[in-house]
Amino acid sequence: PEMPQRAFCDASDGRIGLLLANRGLPEVAVVAPPLPTLVGEEGQESATSELALTLLRCVGWLSRADFPTRRGHAGPAKASPGAQEIGRHRFEYALAPHAGRGLESYGDAYAFDVPLRAVDEPLHTGSLPPAVSFLRTAPAAFILSAVKPAENGPGLIVRGYNVSGDPLQATLTPLLRFARAARVRLDEEELELLPLAADGSVTLE
Repeated sequence: PEMPQRAFCDASDGRIGLLLANRGLPEVAVVAPPLPTLVGEEGQESATSELALTLLRCVGWLSRADFPTRRGHAGPAKASPGAQEIGRHRFEYALAPHAGRGLESYGDAYAFDVPLRAVDEPLHTGSLPPAVSFLRTAPAAFILSAVKPAENGPGLIVRGYNVSGDPLQATLTPLLRFARAARVRLDEEELELLPLAADGSVTLE
């Protein structure tokens, strides 16, 4: 059924798949259309599916009780004339076919969600190399979801998650060496200190 998504949806049978990346289109569904079963080159049968991305959800009422397909209301019976979304619209989404589980495509989806920003700067001296990362993470299955100032005191809060579903060791390597690192709760209360490597990186399960 229809489900919310943040940046992408991926459908795969373990051998082939399709990733659908989007900007600001948060609803998607995976549907199985009434199509014949496909047979691949190796004689393997493969069921067909479709990714359905909601571009606009336009309604005149929040809920109506006179639908022939449903009894009663699904919410307040209020007219919503502004929700008809009349006018011109621009939609931005991308498709990425892949083999296997599609882990290599997740980075592309997040890169599409946050495009490059160009800054015009005059020629000047500086201390940074031609290419540098403020915070490098590895492996690719560890997705960096937030880097923000701490709510209380100096420091940075770094959040991420394991997209693979398998246990992994995530390594965070900052441009400027951490003075100290700790695991914290979502309310930023400190739980335990994390050891720093010689290069200033932090590794955690």
